[in-house]
Amino acid sequence: MNLHEKLRAAQMLTTLAVTPITAAVKAAVPAPPEPYTLTVNILASLTATKAVARTIEGTPLEVAHKMAVPIVTPSKTETPLFSVAALRSALAPGNSVVALDALSGAQLVVLDFDDITQQQVHAVEAALRASNFVFLMYPTRSWTAGAPKWRVVVFLSRLAPVEQYETLWAGLGQLVGNSGDPTAKQVTRRFFLYSYPAGDQSHRPAPIVGGTQAVDPDELAALAPVATAAAGVAVQRINTDALMGKRPDNRSRDAGLMAQHCPMVRAVREGEYIDEPTWRYILGVLKYCRDGEAIWHEWSAKHPSYNRQEAQKKWDVYPDDVGPTRCGQSPKHCPGCKHNGKISSPIQLGDLPENAELKPRQENVQVMQDTLLADGVKAVVDPNGQLYFVETTLVDGRSVRTVLPATSVAGKDLLITRLASHGKAPSDKAIETLCAKLRYEARQRGETVKIHLRVAEVDGVTYEDLGPGRISRVGPDGHTLLDDTAEGVPLFFRGAAAGQLPTPQLFGSPTAALRFLVRILSEMFGLTPKKALIVVIVLLEWRRPSTPHPALELVGGAGSGKTTLAEFVAMQVDPSADGSRRTVGTAAPDLAAACQQRHLLVLDNVSQLDKATSNTLCIVSTGGTLLVRLYYAQSETANLTLHRPVVITAVSPVATAADLQTRVVRIDLSARRTGYAAEGELRSSWTALWPRFQGALCTLLAGALWQLPAVRASGEWSHRLVDFDQLGEAAVRSAGFKPGTFLTAIGEMRASMAHRTASGDLFLIAVLKVLRTLASKPTHAARQTLRAVMAASPALEVVAHEDDSIEIHARPSAMHRLFPLPNLGFVRDTAIPATDRGLIDALRRVQPLLSGIGIESSEVAYGSKTLLRFRFAAEALVDD
Repeated sequence: MNLHEKLRAAQMLTTLAVTPITAAVKAAVPAPPEPYTLTVNILASLTATKAVARTIEGTPLEVAHKMAVPIVTPSKTETPLFSVAALRSALAPGNSVVALDALSGAQLVVLDFDDITQQQVHAVEAALRASNFVFLMYPTRSWTAGAPKWRVVVFLSRLAPVEQYETLWAGLGQLVGNSGDPTAKQVTRRFFLYSYPAGDQSHRPAPIVGGTQAVDPDELAALAPVATAAAGVAVQRINTDALMGKRPDNRSRDAGLMAQHCPMVRAVREGEYIDEPTWRYILGVLKYCRDGEAIWHEWSAKHPSYNRQEAQKKWDVYPDDVGPTRCGQSPKHCPGCKHNGKISSPIQLGDLPENAELKPRQENVQVMQDTLLADGVKAVVDPNGQLYFVETTLVDGRSVRTVLPATSVAGKDLLITRLASHGKAPSDKAIETLCAKLRYEARQRGETVKIHLRVAEVDGVTYEDLGPGRISRVGPDGHTLLDDTAEGVPLFFRGAAAGQLPTPQLFGSPTAALRFLVRILSEMFGLTPKKALIVVIVLLEWRRPSTPHPALELVGGAGSGKTTLAEFVAMQVDPSADGSRRTVGTAAPDLAAACQQRHLLVLDNVSQLDKATSNTLCIVSTGGTLLVRLYYAQSETANLTLHRPVVITAVSPVATAADLQTRVVRIDLSARRTGYAAEGELRSSWTALWPRFQGALCTLLAGALWQLPAVRASGEWSHRLVDFDQLGEAAVRSAGFKPGTFLTAIGEMRASMAHRTASGDLFLIAVLKVLRTLASKPTHAARQTLRAVMAASPALEVVAHEDDSIEIHARPSAMHRLFPLPNLGFVRDTAIPATDRGLIDALRRVQPLLSGIGIESSEVAYGSKTLLRFRFAAEALVDD
């Protein structure tokens, strides 16, 4: 049973009073989700000195039964109270527990009914039972047979923001057809538990507990009337007046009736040009009308200088306790009015007859949802709970899908434009309620859809978003160009200023494709064939979003073409709409934000990377999700996906942190003395060969994917970027090159990176010097077991030589003594650790760098001692 079926059932039960719950209705209720445990704070009494005396804990249904246990107290002031909201765990001593800032979220929703008939009690109970939501109903302490008073408590399935409580309260009132006492809408209010004086139990109705499923806040909020939610109060409900047997209150006047009889109101409705004071006078009238806020925007929009934000601001700041506008405010319209002197305010002309049917004019959320669907707009939710709108249109005969986040400006513009074309534009509250309803319904259906940025991978097949309506599919079976509405094509979100890629012009074979790619990169940027090959494989790897992305670091002096090469690479992967260069800041928050909009991040002309940025780039390379706190919320988070290709340009290497360097591919560029070209000519030549370059990448990738299973089974892999190395080997094998061609090229590059970094790392230089010292005086000439070597030598360090290999075992303290220790006293910045423990930690930091230059380092246990072990070939210690 969906939201609207529940609401219709509840309203039918309200109208028909008491209707037994049939087995068929019970069977239609979906199985409840796993309930969560909640904690309800109990205050001892109004006069107690301790704020929270105890708590009631358990599942929603368990808490409902515990709260239904009667309490006998001699007076009302001694009766315990409960809170609808949960307290913040870090509330400082002495802070008020009834203050709004002390609350972490709402977990209950309460309605209070005064002077309610027994028939109406049955109707409310029947509506709650039909919804299957866990609820508690009990007569309040002030209940009497002549003036019955009841309290309804509904339990939420999770903590809701305190700012949402009034909307939840209005939604519950809509569900049961009765809002009750409006003072109960305050989230800071406390309510008395079920209690009565001694000897009074037999005269009172028993409490009622029902339902099995705690209500989701989004579901309850979606039931709230939009106009009511915008005003922050619940004043008009379907069938409420009929149920309560009362006349409409003073905010249910009809603006249309007023416009028929009041010249000032009629002038505004008909779009007559009026001055601002008269416009504000009309606001004071519509504040007391049914659906006044919606009408306020509808009539104001007829003025040529209408601004929705400004009009909303005027509406929001108008005091609720100020009475309606009085007659005689318009010198142009009021003097000739036939009602002049007979009434005091135009609202008196808007009273509906006693028996008039009250049909809310508020924006209908279901109608808006149906309108979007009819217009080809579908709502989907990704695995992180983010709502997206998918719009399908026809452009030049091709079906085109546009995916927009619901919270983005573009998403809101889509809603306003589509809905306004069928009537008036929706209010901000209407949009909020519609999005809550769509999110909830998607979660109920269990439908989540992964949204991709530029590239996607499904079952070993890659998809690339070339631009609106065009998708490039590459698999082991080759390349195909698809419409983005074709079956099986993933959904793509196009980030800010995303450009289009050309339709690929395929090559006849992977061999021809690879030779073309290497030749272009070599001729245009002066790369050696091995470096060009590495760049090509990087471009292929960046099309596979399920594997770690190696970061490409382009290093060279002025005039070496590093920025030009970075721009060319970006053009092949994630071009900008206007063709301009897009550079990302190096601060970690900037990187995280850019990952949400761009597939490729370019960090141009970087002078250094701090530790936080290096750590973030490691996550961006390998892939991960960053959880950040939402603004203005204590318990809500947003999930930021961090997995993007990265290009770094720098004069000298900046990706030198050991952990980051293992994820980096560094290309050293030499400065050119001749061969420069104007940027306009350069880009023109790029554009001319762009389709062929893209076609060569697709052709080579298809061949690599075909060879990949055999390469994966061919042996062990010594580097952490296993997927990258395997793809490179698969690519060269598919092109007919000798196995190991790529591994040789990438191995030489990594060794060069390690040696260059080692030559500038003061600690690593000291480590190599100590190892040379130890290796120059071996304790034993032949390798033996560690136990035998240690037993034979009382020395603190042990060295074993075997042919051209060296193995060193050293106790940290012995090795530490060989380092040039810092001066005694307080030294903040030193490359050499001051303690044995610090030495071990520092060696762990440079372990990848040592491995890169051929030295394997590890820690081994000998008895209760820790030994440092180093294994390497003799030439690894050659002092360059």
